[in-house]
Amino acid sequence: MKKILYLGPSGIGDWCFIYPSLKALLNKYGAEKIDLIVPYQNPGNQLLPHNPLINSIRYLNRQYRGFGTISYLFRGLRLLREIRQTRYQAVVISFLSNQPDMLLLARLSGCRKRVGIHTQPGWLQKSAINLPVDTGDEQNRLTLHQLYAPEAQHKPAQPPPFMPANITHNGSELLHKHNITSPYIILGIGGGRDAQWRFWPASHYAELINTDTRFQWVMLGGGDDDQQQAREIESQVTAKDRMINLVDKTSMSDALALMTQAEAVVGNDSGITNLSAIMKVPTLCFYGPTSAMLTGPALNGATVLECKLSCRPCFDNSMNANSAINCPERVCLKQITVQQVINALPPSGTPKGAMNNA
Repeated sequence: MKKILYLGPSGIGDWCFIYPSLKALLNKYGAEKIDLIVPYQNPGNQLLPHNPLINSIRYLNRQYRGFGTISYLFRGLRLLREIRQTRYQAVVISFLSNQPDMLLLARLSGCRKRVGIHTQPGWLQKSAINLPVDTGDEQNRLTLHQLYAPEAQHKPAQPPPFMPANITHNGSELLHKHNITSPYIILGIGGGRDAQWRFWPASHYAELINTDTRFQWVMLGGGDDDQQQAREIESQVTAKDRMINLVDKTSMSDALALMTQAEAVVGNDSGITNLSAIMKVPTLCFYGPTSAMLTGPALNGATVLECKLSCRPCFDNSMNANSAINCPERVCLKQITVQQVINALPPSGTPKGAMNNA
């Protein structure tokens, strides 16, 4: 079997971004399946084995402290030996995984075709990537998406095959279990690990729930940051009967099942909005520090909610988030109003897939 090795990110939102390009990559390099090596495990990995294009998934389990570093180095050496023993048609380095360990695996792989995007200066990346997707400007991530999947943001598609086969059967049971009644909207309040800088303010979410009485509001997310955000929202909501907090209370499969029956998904630039956008569920995504031109939800069909400020986006093309993390005001997110969201939501009872222009 002819295969491609993909050195990629493990976050499900990142995988939604690169998913449309996988078939084209296989076709371009005459391969049938993809082997993945990802930096670490997280809940989003639960969905990857359901993708029929993926042959195997191996984890580097990146660690930099204590004895964990030793086992991490041994895993890297073992993976490198396995890579060199396999004759891959090409090695693809995700622009979201341009870390030294991934670049070294690519450079030492023995594969002559090493594909990626130059997002960082330095000899290691230039040495590891000998078939660069590079237009010489800051739109390189968008370039990769357009090069391999130019129709993805315009052509409606079926939900991607990395979702469990029984997903649609679980929806009614979940609604009953969590006392959810239609119509309801998913609030994807998370933003990934250590990504509070992506959050629309809790006060805005609470005002949205208090103001728009047409829907029930179901909060989804995971991790300590998301739980804190959910608690802040709950403390400010007066219409508590219309708010359901499922942060860290569902599996990834359950979250997908809930999305399939939702009127819409509203949320931060995150895994939740990436999933709903690629599933063609009406999706509103808040963009502040990040760019709608360079990340997944908008490219896969989400409606963009943003304000025009000269300082944004500050999460730049080299994936350096320091400006966003250190910004105490985050006016870019605060200026997105509740009324903008309400105006962009589909009317209650509108057929799935309909969305007003933001």
